Amino acid sequence: MPLRTPPGRTGHLWLRERLDVARRASDVLEEKARELAAEERRLRVLERRSRREWEEAWEVASRWLLRSTLLGGRRELAVARAYQVEQIDARIRWGTNMGATYPTEVVCSLPDAPAALSPRTSAVHFAALAHREAAAAAVRYAADRRALEVVRRERSAAGRRQRAIERRWIPRLESALDQLELSLAEQEREDTVRAKWVSERNAGASR
Repeated sequence: MPLRTPPGRTGHLWLRERLDVARRASDVLEEKARELAAEERRLRVLERRSRREWEEAWEVASRWLLRSTLLGGRRELAVARAYQVEQIDARIRWGTNMGATYPTEVVCSLPDAPAALSPRTSAVHFAALAHREAAAAAVRYAADRRALEVVRRERSAAGRRQRAIERRWIPRLESALDQLELSLAEQEREDTVRAKWVSERNAGASR
């Protein structure tokens, strides 16, 4: 689709202004993508660490669950679950960086172990504690994973927009500006020749 450029000197000024804006936009997007790439690397480290912590916590909880089942039986676990009525309270703080909004901090409040919980085997008690820790680790991992996904997507979008400006929009503006400058230069030469011709004709008529 051709550019709708105003004619003459107005069009020249119009193209120069938009070319300057496009170049500044490209620089801003390049800086944004670079900053987000650094943040993505940092978040990738956090995401891997929280995933490892969650997997380890889940393995511990699974082992204690197996021990509880073997030592106390399923009926003992059912009795223990009846007292677990509270839920984990997860408070997530969100932050914004270079236009990307994502979780920056997670605080988990674990419910207190119920006083009425008195299993026949201590394995049930340790299983309950291990599952609470695993649940909190899962929340932290989910927040870190979400943050990484948001920053990665925003960094990718900034890179695409920057490349679109650099590879398509700026070349179109530069090409249109070059063509207009050639046209203006040709018009100036024609005006110069025409003015010289008129001047010579007037000079000859006055003799």
